[in-house]
Amino acid sequence: MVELEKQLKESKKVLDQSKVNYRAELVDNIFEVMIALDKDQDFKLSDDEIDAITKKLEGLQGIEIHDELFKQKIIESGRDLDSVLKLLHDLLDEDPKTAPETQKIITFLPNIKY
Repeated sequence: MVELEKQLKESKKVLDQSKVNYRAELVDNIFEVMIALDKDQDFKLSDDEIDAITKKLEGLQGIEIHDELFKQKIIESGRDLDSVLKLLHDLLDEDPKTAPETQKIITFLPNIKY
């Protein structure tokens, strides 16, 4: 029984690390999309650029985006790419203090293989 518990704890560690890696990869992908869609390369996101980013994110598998709240948070953060990157890290860390359930902007869907 002790060996099984040990294996279960090890499996949980591996799964948790996979989730962290998936989230980091997701942040990288979102940031790359933002840079590519920043048409005028001013590192500030216009309303049209924010709409385009949101549409691209909706196509990512395994996550659900609350569009209007996401757009609002980008605007509140100052629209610049550095602020948006920090916002993404806060949204994806699963810390309830940085992303309360009532304001969940990015939700990871169940049954996703990390």
